[in-house]
Amino acid sequence: MRLRTAIAALALFYSAASFAQSAPPPVGNWQSQSNEILSVSPNGYCEFGINGTYTTYGACSWNATARGGVLTIINVTTYKPAPVYFNVQWIDNDTISVFGDTFYRQK
Repeated sequence: MRLRTAIAALALFYSAASFAQSAPPPVGNWQSQSNEILSVSPNGYCEFGINGTYTTYGACSWNATARGGVLTIINVTTYKPAPVYFNVQWIDNDTISVFGDTFYRQK
């Protein structure tokens, strides 16, 4: 009986741990109060910029953490494509933080 309880507890722990590491990517269009813009499409293309001009764009990927994740954009605006990393934290369904700047979902 104890063995079954221990196995059930471990299964519950690992399923909860894997769930905690599955924050969704911030798909959509986002804007900060200082006019920074972030666009994340569901097909793996992202853009980041300021004042309506995208300075970083290209294919992107999402590495989830418990409260957000790392958005990696393979920037094609440089001499050679290079990864640019964005630390994203979810605040609520319509608000994220990118390196401490608050972005709001644009509808």
